[in-house]
This record gives sequence, structure tokens and C-alpha cells, in this order.
Amino acid sequence: FLDVMRMVHQRFEGRTMTTADFIRTAEEISGKSLGAFVRQWLDRQGLPAPQVDASVNEARKGGWGVTVRISQPEPAYHFISRLAFDVEEGRKIREIEVQGDFSETFHFDDRPDRIEFDVFHDLPTEHEPFYVWRNFIDDFHDTLVVYGTARQIEANHTMARRWQERVADAYIEILPPLVKDAELTNGAAASHDLMVVGTLNDNALFAAIPGAAGVKWGRNSFSWKGKDYADPDDGLFLALPNPFNSDRVMYVLAANSAKQLWHMTEKYRRGLAQWAVFKGDEVVDEGYFERPGFVVELGEDE
Repeated sequence: FLDVMRMVHQRFEGRTMTTADFIRTAEEISGKSLGAFVRQWLDRQGLPAPQVDASVNEARKGGWGVTVRISQPEPAYHFISRLAFDVEEGRKIREIEVQGDFSETFHFDDRPDRIEFDVFHDLPTEHEPFYVWRNFIDDFHDTLVVYGTARQIEANHTMARRWQERVADAYIEILPPLVKDAELTNGAAASHDLMVVGTLNDNALFAAIPGAAGVKWGRNSFSWKGKDYADPDDGLFLALPNPFNSDRVMYVLAANSAKQLWHMTEKYRRGLAQWAVFKGDEVVDEGYFERPGFVVELGEDE
């Protein structure tokens, strides 16, 4: 894909390119017939709606076989994705190509207890929450940076201003407005994307994040994905539907301490997904929210 896009830019920079031009270039680079594959994403309405099922059985010659079945409503999409299998020694990734209904058995020495379809979120499907950090550039003109005022107002303002400049330098050279949490009205919150920055004791907007997001806030700690984070150098990033208007986004940078917030806003990280756990200035874990129907737990009696 990257080779195709590089060639497209070389050939058509400053010129009009048709769909047929793009398909011809893609076929030339890949050596494959791609007309139907490309046009399904351009000419059709809606998105893929795959249904995923799986079963596991002990193999006769040892090990385990996991049969994954994927069904689609007609007309079916042709796509490539990845499956993740959770086994005792870690996570195993397998690439699959799906055209119509799909069924394949994968073999492992240890018994998998869980699989996840489209683990890297390559496939566009209808689901919530679907926002990621990169969505910031979609509508940056209507983004507000909201900082906390419960304590250390000047320090929080300084930190927010520093982050405001980092964001502007990284992409847009436009400073998104700074707003105090105590002065943000419901109307303004609903009509803007929000970038909520602060320590857990300082920003009132952390309380507006719905429980469905899966995070629990403490006084100087938070719980995320079944684990407690209570060290001063712990922090959490989230990209969520704005609780005041789900058609807007709320980006959350929450820290257990002012020092940790400084680390999280020290530089602009372009590649964050939907959530990330920070330890000091390092991202120690990150990923996407699970989508209903895309995760299959393989019970003992499967």
C-alpha cells in the first residue's frame, strides 16, 4: 500500500487523478487485479458487518485447533485483517484474507483461551468509541484545551499553555483556546472537541467521563483494565466520545501528579491509539477499546 501511495504521489502531484488512474497504478505495483477490491470501498454505501464465532478442540496428534468462522451479509466485502490468539506464552497474531464467509482452523501447542478479530483496527466497521488521537486534526479549529482549577491554578494554566504550544507546533500553528474547567459551559462543551488536561485532583471534567469508558478515578490514582495505578509517575490517555455530545471528541490526559503531567505533555506523540498508559515520559501500554462481537472467549467446555 505504501509503495502504491508513493507512486501515486509521484505521478499525479499537481494533476487530476481519476479512480481508474489509481487502480491502474495499484495493479501495476502489486501485480494483482484490484479493480473490484478498490471499488467496493468507493462505490458502496455502508460498512462491513462481520459476525465472528470460534471453537477450540484438542487435536489428535497433540496441541489444540481453533476454528474461526466469519460470516457477512450480502453483498460481502473482500478484506484482509488480523486475528489475535491469547495463549499461555503470549499473544499470537495471524493474518487472514476474507472474501464472503470464512472458516479456517489454526493450530497451537497451548490451548488459547481468547481470540480477538481485527486486533489492529484495520477494518472500518460501525462501533463506539471509534475516535483515536489522530482525529484531532480533523476539526482542530473547534478544539478547546480545558485545564483544572481546583488547586494550583497558575501552575495548571502554565502546563496547559505549554501543551497548547506543543499541539500547535506539531500540526497546525494555530493555538487551540484555553478554558478553565470551572468556566466551561455545557453549550461550549457540546459544540467543541475537548482536550482535558490535568492531575486527578484538579480537573472537574474527569467526573463527566461515563463509567462505560472503563476507567475509575481515585484521589491520586486510577484503575484501568483491571489494574490499579497509584504511583505518582502514572498517567492515562484516552480518546472518547465527548460526554456532552457524542458527535464530538474528548481527549483525556490524566496524571497522578503534576510532575507526571509535565512528562505526558513534554512532547507531542503522533501515533497514540485510543488509550495509552504512561510511566514517566514512556508509554508502557496502549491499544484500542474492545468492540462487541469481535472478542470470543473460549470456555473450557468449547
